[in-house]
Amino acid sequence: MPQGREPFCACYANGPLGGSPGEGKQTNGCTPFLYPNNMKKLSLLLILLFCWNVYAAWGYDVKVDGIYYNLNEDDKTATVTYEGKDFYVSKLYTGNVVIPEKITARGTVYTVTSLHDDCFHDCISLSSVAIPSSVTSFGDNCFEGCRSLASITIPNSVTSLGEYCFQGCTGLTSIKISNAVTRLEDDCFAYCSGLTSITVPNSVTSLGRYCFRGCTGLTSITIPDSVTSVEEWCFDGCVRCI
Repeated sequence: MPQGREPFCACYANGPLGGSPGEGKQTNGCTPFLYPNNMKKLSLLLILLFCWNVYAAWGYDVKVDGIYYNLNEDDKTATVTYEGKDFYVSKLYTGNVVIPEKITARGTVYTVTSLHDDCFHDCISLSSVAIPSSVTSFGDNCFEGCRSLASITIPNSVTSLGEYCFQGCTGLTSIKISNAVTRLEDDCFAYCSGLTSITVPNSVTSLGRYCFRGCTGLTSITIPDSVTSVEEWCFDGCVRCI
């Protein structure tokens, strides 16, 4: 056995099974391992696991001018996201946020094309968001719970709004929807109690379940002839509109 390497296993530790510790022979079908080498390997593994957990604690690739992004190296696009692994433990966006059309990160220019799921979720002190025409989609729960958000303009480049996109935006009184959106998803504007009127663009063909649920302040809604499907409970709780 190499100098300075003591074998260790349960068999050797429990001498009655066939030998005393340090004898270096196989006992009861158990082969001893060399303590120092294996400890080095185990230590290295633990270090790697620790580093991975630290990395995984962050849900973004870069931060530019106070906004967090995930980057797609293949098509050089960027997605707005939140700081942490989970938005519940992230620092929240506040005040007025201006999303640029392009960012430069790591020496490369990226085009901002989407808002990630939950990216502004529960940002209760978010006042306004300026969205560039390069953005084409809003993820699920994108602005859910942004109760201080009073108005927002969705540029005509946006073709999809995720489920629960503006749910619980109780301070929202004005919204302009992109004329490229074809469907308002489930719970898209649920519990936006501050909305008094809304015009659905003629690009929309369907309204999802509970789309305007709980919009208690809604007194007027314009629905174009293009809409051929209104799913169940779409206007549930809209007591002033029906």
